[in-house]
Amino acid sequence: MMFTYIISGDDRMARRTLHDYHSSALPSGMLQSRYPSQYPQIIPSFSLYWIHMLYDHYMYFGDVELIRYYRRTIGGVLDWFRRLVREDGLVGATPDAYWHYYDWVEEWDNGAPDARVHGPVTILSQMYAAGLRTAAKLYEAVNWSDAAREAREEADALCAAVLKHCWREERGLFSDGPSVDMFSQHAQLWAVVSGAVSGAEAEALLERMLSDKSLPVVSVRMSYTLLRTLSGIGRYDLAQPIMQQWNQFLELHLTTLPEWAFGSPRSDCHAWSALPLSEFTSEILGVKSGRSGYAEIRIMPQPLHLTWARGKVVTPHGIVEVSWSLAEDGSFQLQGEGPAGIPIVLTLPSGEVVELPAGGRFGTAV
Repeated sequence: MMFTYIISGDDRMARRTLHDYHSSALPSGMLQSRYPSQYPQIIPSFSLYWIHMLYDHYMYFGDVELIRYYRRTIGGVLDWFRRLVREDGLVGATPDAYWHYYDWVEEWDNGAPDARVHGPVTILSQMYAAGLRTAAKLYEAVNWSDAAREAREEADALCAAVLKHCWREERGLFSDGPSVDMFSQHAQLWAVVSGAVSGAEAEALLERMLSDKSLPVVSVRMSYTLLRTLSGIGRYDLAQPIMQQWNQFLELHLTTLPEWAFGSPRSDCHAWSALPLSEFTSEILGVKSGRSGYAEIRIMPQPLHLTWARGKVVTPHGIVEVSWSLAEDGSFQLQGEGPAGIPIVLTLPSGEVVELPAGGRFGTAV
């Protein structure tokens, strides 16, 4: 959905998607992973993604009425996971009738880590904690402060349980489950996303994760979460090798993007692999929503290995144009224009911050 917002600013299909998933809710609160469908399918973690989808829409369009409309659905999803929490504080096994899919990983069977057959899966507790934290932000947007506080407290408790039962000091990594010594990039990534680790510890963990070539890697789809997380902790400089994955699709003469990057993907046209749309606009050009509904525009270009970039990004208030160049002597030039009347905050590669309360044209050189 974010890809659609970025290139069109049109949320009609996104609103329909949010409503379809809401309409798919079972009496238990769990959402179906495809709907409407002749053959029901349920992937528990996808219900948590629905909460993040709603938050993404809020940050882009600022529609608090949509949050009010769906807040009971949010609660239903969270209640479903809450009932699975064991005495040790981890999320237990999901029903066998559901698909235990987390990511397409070459070493995993049908999208699930091998740890699943030995007990709880670490990533599910982490995903639930992350869903609770996103739900807390949505609750705050509609002044449901008690629910927000309770959601954060529950997320903190889950993270404490993950640290207690799944951290392996000798490896400096989180295991895929409390009773196994199996590891993947996923448990490290979601430890940061969930808030189990933060600050310098999060940065060090992701550096270890990316340098450890023995770990099963996240797919092109989950690379979106990895890249957002690297950006969030100020280490988008580590993104370049991850972005190289898309070069292989050019070498295969693909004009669309496949479902996964290894073996023989079952689909050669899968929207969730279209990450360059978000990376070029939100990171390379650096245009992001600073407050819900794009009430503030933040521009923080990430040059990586590039020496120039230019483009346009769609916002609810109009087009943002950005053009930057990096000279051999290290000097950086940035020009562009945003909607008049919408505050712009520029963050340059040097760390310098320039605020433009009235929006409009901007230009700077350092």
